Amino acid sequence: MFDMEKALKEVKFEIQGPNDKLRKETRQNAVIEFRKTQSRKQVIKLPWAIPATAMIFALLFLVMLPITAEGASYYTIDINPSISMRVDETGMVLDVTAENDDAKALLSKITLTHLTFEDALKTVVEAADALGYVKDNGHVLVACFGDKAVCTQQQIEQTVAEATR
Repeated sequence: MFDMEKALKEVKFEIQGPNDKLRKETRQNAVIEFRKTQSRKQVIKLPWAIPATAMIFALLFLVMLPITAEGASYYTIDINPSISMRVDETGMVLDVTAENDDAKALLSKITLTHLTFEDALKTVVEAADALGYVKDNGHVLVACFGDKAVCTQQQIEQTVAEATR
């Protein structure tokens, strides 16, 4: 009969590790695979990153354009009709925006572009008063946004007072 114990004692075991050639090839393959995954990640990111960056710059440009173009300041006039005006450095109204339906109705009856801001303010308040928007003890809120105000608070108060007499 076959003696297993005796046979195992006669077998010589050698522990073998990878040789230098196998280590070198494995290392090179690992580097190649790593570079492939890195390049795939960059390709995946670029298609949406470039348009997103371009869109952000375009939005910033469009937001900053009206401020830096011709407009020195922006004014809002709120009675119930709410109107916004862009005014240049000399005080001339460049464009007007109706902020609600009452303002659209009011602006359909008057023209404000190419007037000075004071004249435009007076025209708006007079038209609003004539249409019944300015109530007794009512308020006319005028706000200025921008670096260069073309009227002082006193001038605005005087213009509104004269228009509502």
